[in-house]
Amino acid sequence: MISSLLGVLAALPNRTIKWAIHGFFELFRWIPLVVNVFFAFFGVPLLGLDLPPFVAATVGLSLGAAQTTR
Repeated sequence: MISSLLGVLAALPNRTIKWAIHGFFELFRWIPLVVNVFFAFFGVPLLGLDLPPFVAATVGLSLGAAQTTR
């Protein structure tokens, strides 16, 4: 779902959007999947957003999986 949305946005002629999407893919390409999950579970509450464990795991795995379908 996330990668489909990003793929559609990457097809737009706006260079800023293309660079932002490219940056997203490059960032999450080099971060291991377990680090995404740990950040969603331990780091996001430090930013003031308290996520239940299942939601944090789902967000971490979804962000990691979004870049693999590029």
